[in-house]
Formats: sequence, C-alpha cells, structure tokens
Amino acid sequence: MNIVRDGNLHEDLIAFLVKRLKVQNYLELGAGNGETLMKVTLDAEPTCRFTAVDRKAPAFHIPSVAFFVCETQDFLANSAPALAPFDFVLIDADHHYEAVSSDLVGVFPHVTEHGLILLHDTFPASEADTDQGLCGDAWKAADWSSDLLMSAQAEKVTIPFSPGLTIIRKRSQHLAWTPA
Repeated sequence: MNIVRDGNLHEDLIAFLVKRLKVQNYLELGAGNGETLMKVTLDAEPTCRFTAVDRKAPAFHIPSVAFFVCETQDFLANSAPALAPFDFVLIDADHHYEAVSSDLVGVFPHVTEHGLILLHDTFPASEADTDQGLCGDAWKAADWSSDLLMSAQAEKVTIPFSPGLTIIRKRSQHLAWTPA
C-alpha cells in the first residue's frame, strides 16, 4: 500500500464526523491556526458547544468557540470537569509522545460513552516526518494507547494516511442497546 500524503484530509474528515454524528460538545486540544475549528464549526449542529485550548492566543476569532489560552494539562485539571462531558475530542497540541499520552489520559474521564477521541499526527510517512515541527513522536501514543484501551474499554483505529489520524471510541459495550 502506498502511503497517501494529505495534510488537510484530517480537517475534512473531522468536520464530516462532527456533522454526521451530530456532536453536541466538541473539544480541541491544540487549536493552532484554527483551520480545523473553522471547518468543524461551519456545518455542525447549531446546538453544538465548541471549546478550544492552546498555549498561544489565537490569531483568529470564531464567535461560537470558547477559547482557553493555557497548557492542556491545566485545562484538563481545572476547566474540563465543568464543561464535560465531551462527545468529540481532537488532540493536536504538543507533538511529543509524553504530552499526547498525558492529554489522552487526562481527557478520557471527561468523554461520554461512545464519544470519540482523535489523535492527530499518528502516521508519519517517513522518518523525516517525525521532526518536532511535523508529527514529532506523537505516533508512539497511538501505539501506547492500546495498553490504556485494553483496561478502559475502548477501541481504536489509525487511518493510514500521512500525517495520520487515530480514532478512539470510548465504550463499555459495543452496542448501547444490548444488555451488558
């Protein structure tokens, strides 16, 4: 299989999922230049609440987004409990394995049953793409998350395009309507 490079595919896919799943409470850790947020907010449910976190003040303004300028771990410890539960979370902040792993562990308790957590930059096309300005070693968190998910009742898949997107679904049982 050839690895497809598409730097914007994740934005389109996330916006599609948010719209089609009728997401009600969206959280983005690492808003960057706001491109994903802008696409997501365009077609989402009018009742959807949007929260974004970045260590830098945004150079953009989207009226429907509550923006927190802080470290992701500070947000998860101090603000997330009051805003939760989230049914869709994008983790795309610090691209270091340790930071992505900490964000995943920190946000997991604040996600709804059958909620989605997406990790960006988890399928670099080459070793050169593991530069900290690109994917870093965030891809290791997609591998490591298997251990967390085994004990936490969740499932995951990594979409094989570069820079990559890993989708995690939190669940205690596969289908909500079946007996536990």
